[in-house]
Amino acid sequence: MALPVYQQVFSMQVRSDAPDPLMDHALRRFPSISPGASDAARPPAAGRMFATRPLLARHRWRAAFDSLCAALGLIAMAPLFVMIAIAIKLDDQGPVFYSHVRIGRKFQKFRLYKFRSMISSNVEGSTVTAPRDTRVTRVGGFLRRFKLDELPQLINVVKGDMQLVGARPQMEKFVKIFCDEYGELLESRPGITDLASLIFRDEAKFFYEGSIEEQYVKRIMPIKLEMSLKYARTRTFFSDMGIIFRTVFCLPCPPTAWENTRFDPAKHAYPEIISRRSS
Repeated sequence: MALPVYQQVFSMQVRSDAPDPLMDHALRRFPSISPGASDAARPPAAGRMFATRPLLARHRWRAAFDSLCAALGLIAMAPLFVMIAIAIKLDDQGPVFYSHVRIGRKFQKFRLYKFRSMISSNVEGSTVTAPRDTRVTRVGGFLRRFKLDELPQLINVVKGDMQLVGARPQMEKFVKIFCDEYGELLESRPGITDLASLIFRDEAKFFYEGSIEEQYVKRIMPIKLEMSLKYARTRTFFSDMGIIFRTVFCLPCPPTAWENTRFDPAKHAYPEIISRRSS
């Protein structure tokens, strides 16, 4: 049976004979990851200063603007929060909120808040959600489909842990694998949404059967980080507004977002895939 187009594209990336520098770099570092990763694993200070100059030059009013918008959003959506909380409770009687430790600005840890979308359990499972994951509840599936489970992260924005637009916050184990990339990205706060979030809105569909976390590290995170780094170096206030608008109204990522990157969905039409395989 033929694979869907997006899976064929990713399959071509994984099985290609051409080397993938970003992926290979991450995999070479994987065995040497240790809980005591130090600044030696991060880019040189001069390189970080040069790469993050656009981030450091960001006006303070942007942080104030984010906090104000998040506070207003929490007030405006209070009735929706109540309805979601009731639905979660009626579904399986478990807790309404879920929190997990993530790595924020300057590698500081903080607790990320979400509406709970999985069953309550003390048993450890995969930290990445697989397609048709049986842990996702009925209400949780609806919340995930429309990204409503992410709304409590407005609290994180008000607290100063996150911003509205920025690279998504990750768990420590993933940050350690890609410490160089996060060394630059975490010069600023992680965000609720960004370009990578738009293209991977339905992330589960990009997985095959097998080790979900391994696929996430090898195939998805390198692309996400490449997009996040590209955007962080060129972002403006108005480009942030565009991403927020597209996120709220579920609009796709603009084609220009993928220019000069190694993955461009607009260029991977089905006829082109067939012609490549037949050549």
